[in-house]
Amino acid sequence: MEPISTLTFHWHNSYMQQPNPKSSPKSAETIYSDSILVEGSTDAGHDAKQKVEETLNDNACHTTIPSAPHEKSMPTGSTTDIVPEGGLRAWLVVLGGACCHFATYGYGGTWGVFQAYYQHTFLEEMSPSAISWIGSIQHATAVIPYLILGHFFDKGYFHSTFIAASVLLVVATMLVAECTSYWQFMLCQGIITGLCVGIICTPVSPIITQWFREKRALALSLSALGTALGGTMFPIVARQLLPLVGFQWTIRVMGVIISITLLLGNLTIRRRLPPAEDTPSPLITFAPLKHRAFLAYCSASICLYFGIRAFTTYVASAAVSKGIPEDFAFYLVSITNGISGVGKISAGFLSLRTGILNYMIATLIATTIVIIGWPTAATQPALIAIAVLFGFTSGGYSALTYPPVIELGDPKHLFGRLGLLSLSIAIGGLSGPPIAGEIHKIAGLQVMGFYAGGWILLGVGLLLFMTYSLLGKVWGKV
Repeated sequence: MEPISTLTFHWHNSYMQQPNPKSSPKSAETIYSDSILVEGSTDAGHDAKQKVEETLNDNACHTTIPSAPHEKSMPTGSTTDIVPEGGLRAWLVVLGGACCHFATYGYGGTWGVFQAYYQHTFLEEMSPSAISWIGSIQHATAVIPYLILGHFFDKGYFHSTFIAASVLLVVATMLVAECTSYWQFMLCQGIITGLCVGIICTPVSPIITQWFREKRALALSLSALGTALGGTMFPIVARQLLPLVGFQWTIRVMGVIISITLLLGNLTIRRRLPPAEDTPSPLITFAPLKHRAFLAYCSASICLYFGIRAFTTYVASAAVSKGIPEDFAFYLVSITNGISGVGKISAGFLSLRTGILNYMIATLIATTIVIIGWPTAATQPALIAIAVLFGFTSGGYSALTYPPVIELGDPKHLFGRLGLLSLSIAIGGLSGPPIAGEIHKIAGLQVMGFYAGGWILLGVGLLLFMTYSLLGKVWGKV
């Protein structure tokens, strides 16, 4: 089996190269040009040309060749797509991707703030585990568009769905300001927001990969930086505005911020390659799961998000339960998301040297140590240290989640692989936080830390198996 780094080269050339036309009668000039390409000698080619002309003239006396004016002679060279690897237009696409991630996953990444706030205000009669289902549903429903929109993206449907989802996300955010009951929060902040996030973000990474090849990991990491910036800014906005203007106007300000960043995204994101209308990707496909390495990667993602989402969901509320002031606990979410941006950028550069999977495995082992040590942190400085370490290590993993999938298989099944991976992430993100909340309630934070860390270690083991499937050894640059 080929390693990922070599697969990328073969796919792009085979996918972008024009197919050979059907066999058709060739002129002497066409055959002559082909012989020059093969032999590389003009003298030999001249002799070959004369012989071919004599043969064709002789055959013409006995054979009638039907005219086929619609058929063209075979090109003398292949047409290979040249990826820009930069330039103003390409980097504007990355900027637009960052804006979209800011307004979608950056906003969704602040759920820990809403979790802590709802537990002491609107939904104080409900358990933390029940409240966490709102964030989990938001995380899970974002996957649904990944499963089906790839087909329509290949058919040319991009801007219409992109604009519609952007408008609907702003409307849903504004409606959150009017919510007072559990089902209302679930509908607006959970289901509708999640679906809009998925519709907006589904085409972002594939479009960026149209503009970059060698710098793909860096470009995707910079685009993902928008998630960290949004996850840093929105908790600060909540902390500063909630005491001053209340919940409703705080949410409305967030809605305005989301609308501005999505406007920038709509103006800057452009696809470089035309739609594959004749050969679109399948509407829904499970064919990639036949690939052993990809199956291991999806399984690892389920385990990893069982553990990672436990921390991001409860870091603020767990701090409050230890007697930490609520206003400070909100900043833990900002610190985590902000430092994760540093981790994402570092991952984009360092993974070029170490290999993507090697870097992911190293950061995830560090994340496991941080999560197991999290319950022992009971002071503000200790919690800040935990937030910084977790943000950096988990950010390094999250920035590199999708590049291996983009390069691991047939380009026609790209959206299918993205959808299946996102579905795997959603399983962990949907089930992980509620289960972790029940463990915290029954057995305490210490047990929840071991529970989350254990899932991450299991995911690391599956990543090592994936590396073995690709290289025949558990450690190597891919």
